[in-house]
Amino acid sequence: GSSDDDEYEASKVESDIRKTRNQTKASLQRTKRMLEETKEIGSKTATTMENQTKQMQRIRGDAADVEDYLQKSRGVVDDMNRNWITRLLFYNRKDTKPPPVEWNNRNEEQLGAAKAMIDKQKKINRKKKALAQKRRAEEEAKKRPWWLGGK
Repeated sequence: GSSDDDEYEASKVESDIRKTRNQTKASLQRTKRMLEETKEIGSKTATTMENQTKQMQRIRGDAADVEDYLQKSRGVVDDMNRNWITRLLFYNRKDTKPPPVEWNNRNEEQLGAAKAMIDKQKKINRKKKALAQKRRAEEEAKKRPWWLGGK
């Protein structure tokens, strides 16, 4: 009687323990697989972001080159525009000297106004540039982890 019951009870407990152990093992293996997949996704994401960053830096460099080229071209074109009438009217004649320019107060005023506008624009541009640099620095600080002094 009772020893059979004890044996049955003991084997049931053992089988329960085995079952629990197998379930735990399966669960841990699933977790491990998920962690490995997550790690793989993470490293792929990091690589992609690194490549995009490099690409953006290249684009920014190209844009700066184009802008520089455009500014130089604009300078040449402005210069040509300023001088074409002079060339047209004076250098086609036999005597190749342009006439003396007569200055009067109106010229001075116009020149002063133009210079003031240019100075004002330069000042605005400087402010914008400083603000942009400050914003960029703040963005960089946000990206840094807190232990490197980020926000």
